[in-house]
Amino acid sequence: MDFDLLTGKKAPFRGFGETIQNSREIEAERHKATDHAREQIRKVFGAKLESPTTIPKELDDIVQELWETGWNPEADNIELFTRDLGLLLTEATLELLGGKLTFRSPDNEAFHWSIFYPDQGVEAFPFHKAYKCLIRSHGETMTYFVIGLGQELEEYGLVMKPEMKARLPKQRFSPEAK
Repeated sequence: MDFDLLTGKKAPFRGFGETIQNSREIEAERHKATDHAREQIRKVFGAKLESPTTIPKELDDIVQELWETGWNPEADNIELFTRDLGLLLTEATLELLGGKLTFRSPDNEAFHWSIFYPDQGVEAFPFHKAYKCLIRSHGETMTYFVIGLGQELEEYGLVMKPEMKARLPKQRFSPEAK
């Protein structure tokens, strides 16, 4: 999938299947899987993963380290990394920007889960973003996914209080002064 954000939506995208309405069991499994992913990534990469504000950058740093040490998306376990990074990015995004987590697959396949913002007509796909970061060595960041989503939500009418904006990740590179 080459997109990680859709706008102008009245309902979640149906191209990946019907949404699951009663998702309490899947939600409980998601929490367990997220906790497990956090522990594994802490153990393997030494990341802290303590604050939703810094998690996207920490995930970007992990992906950069993978690329710098010979990561090959065609040979390495891209499904595992997509799932684990996607779970953590989903959790951080929900904590920072809210939204309704949307499940689609009855077999609990996370790749097409999304975060839907009905009042703004915006749908975000954190697992798609994690995947894109793992298959492209340049031009994709999870940090900008969260920042850009916040900007889109504001553009489509979400009122962001200053404390909400302050919690968003900081840009990795400062814009050049003009």
